[in-house]
Amino acid sequence: MSRRPNHVVVTADGKAISRRRAIFTHIIFTSINFLNYTDRYTIAGVLSDIQDYFDIGETAAGLIQTVFILVYMLWAPLFGFLGDRLTRKYILMAGIAAWSCFTLLGSFVPSNLFWLFLVIRGLVGIGESSYITVSPSMIGDLFPQSERMIAISVFSFAGPFGAGFGYILGACATSVAKSAGANSDSAWQWSLRVTPVFGFIAVLMTWIFVPEPARGASESSVDDGTQIVLKSNFKEDLMYLWRNKTCVYCTAAFTAATYVLGCLGFWAPKFLEDAYFANVITKRQAICSLAIFTFINFLNYADRCTISAVLSDIQDYFDIGETAAGLIQTVFILVYMLWAPLFGFLGDRLTRKYILMAGIAAWSCFTLLGSFVPSNLFWLFLVIRGLVGIGESSYITVSPSLIGDLFSISERIVAVSVFSFAIPFGAGFGYILGACTTSVAKSAGVSSNSAWQWSLRVTPLLGFISVLCVWVFVPEPARGTNESTSGEIPEVEIKSSVKDDLLYLWHNKTSVFCTLGYTATTYVFGCMGFWSPKFLEDAYYAYGNEPNNNYIALGFGVVTCISGVLGVALGAYAAKLYMRCKSNSEPLIAAYGLMIAGPMVFFAAIIVEYNPAAIWPFIVIAEITLAMNWPILLH
Repeated sequence: MSRRPNHVVVTADGKAISRRRAIFTHIIFTSINFLNYTDRYTIAGVLSDIQDYFDIGETAAGLIQTVFILVYMLWAPLFGFLGDRLTRKYILMAGIAAWSCFTLLGSFVPSNLFWLFLVIRGLVGIGESSYITVSPSMIGDLFPQSERMIAISVFSFAGPFGAGFGYILGACATSVAKSAGANSDSAWQWSLRVTPVFGFIAVLMTWIFVPEPARGASESSVDDGTQIVLKSNFKEDLMYLWRNKTCVYCTAAFTAATYVLGCLGFWAPKFLEDAYFANVITKRQAICSLAIFTFINFLNYADRCTISAVLSDIQDYFDIGETAAGLIQTVFILVYMLWAPLFGFLGDRLTRKYILMAGIAAWSCFTLLGSFVPSNLFWLFLVIRGLVGIGESSYITVSPSLIGDLFSISERIVAVSVFSFAIPFGAGFGYILGACTTSVAKSAGVSSNSAWQWSLRVTPLLGFISVLCVWVFVPEPARGTNESTSGEIPEVEIKSSVKDDLLYLWHNKTSVFCTLGYTATTYVFGCMGFWSPKFLEDAYYAYGNEPNNNYIALGFGVVTCISGVLGVALGAYAAKLYMRCKSNSEPLIAAYGLMIAGPMVFFAAIIVEYNPAAIWPFIVIAEITLAMNWPILLH
């Protein structure tokens, strides 16, 4: 934006306001608008808790917003009238201080004084009304007409962002308060004690940094900084506005839009909660959710194994050896491992579908970002792969528990088996994707040194689509929904700490040994998955052949897909069949698979020295027997 020549904005006392100061003032106003909407919609995020606390129904709960809006509406014209005649920054400061004080005060109202809570919400409405009425006029006086639309648009962005953050703040602050030991009935009150702190800071910022521009300072007719003085009364102002039909129609339309947005904003979370409680999740919803989870698990492993398919290209691009290349997977796995317990802890306490959405979005963003790292910043590539590990850790930690709550005990092994099919398919597709995308990129004229980067730009797009699918189609089942034999949904409320959870798991020997076995299996599968294509390339070189790296990755991908599917199906079927005669069939089938896979991997490592082509049958058997573990261990 460029200010037109010779345009100067001045304060009411004739001092020039610099361009930088006008922009900084705009940033302050936008931040306060963000707080304004956050403060307003935090209530909606904890409405159910407020109803429980005051023991009120929907009608009384609706009065909270009704009182707020009525008071807000009745006081707005008065603040508009005062804003045209008094110093506006002082009106702003008083309004921000008022809504911050009353919001904080509302968090201390006893449960038997709901009427007092309504009065306080009305007083909050007075404070918020003063700010939103006066601040746009100050923005109008700080920026010329050519820039005003952009300035107001940026200011308006804070509305939806603040409203969304209000819901998040309400939910998170309440959850944290409960985890910290606050009474579950009154934990919601802590969500109303956050924005007031920032509100008081905003008052101080307004006082110190915000100038008072002369009214009409940016209008073309008063470029000399002449102050506009209004001498009309309140009635005359209203009559003038009534005769301005554009103003009347805009106000009517804005009122209707605000009514719809206000109803949606206040009632939507509560409406969705009641919908989840009122409607049992249908079989179609459960199957649709499983299909989405399986597809995302497919993407998860495709994203992970694409790196392995182009490892030689990555080494050439960053000019690194095997040790540094190994760090790519090491960093990923270490970060993945360290964050997994935290996501398990959060998954037992917070809304799991939102954890999934955040995790999928994170790994998609960071995978895409990793494809743009310059060749001299290998350390940055490692950091980004670690951040990808955080996103993938959140998904694979939380999703099996959702599947467990969507399907009954008798259906769960089948559901987990379907979910597990995505592991070998995804891994195999990752190798194929890496090889094919790199070849296509090279054929299209991309530098052979950086063509591999295009292989990291496919799965993120599907990842973002997956986030949308989870948000729209995946329900949040009550924890333990399918554990009850009576058909009733148990209320699972976990109040233990991380330490308590870890000690409980440590005393559960089945969990300990399953975790150790799963760790060993993942180690073998991870090593094979990451290094096998590179290992075969080097073996062909050592044997005197010139290998095509893309064909090796492609072949390994096809083998992984076929072997993995056979292994998952065989493991699930054998466990179910063997269970009829032996109760501990699942761990035995997993053990038998590993006992066969171990020698196969060993013989493959020996035989490759004599004939690289002879390694393939051993790889197939090893992958089939390793894949037998996935559905069993996840179940």
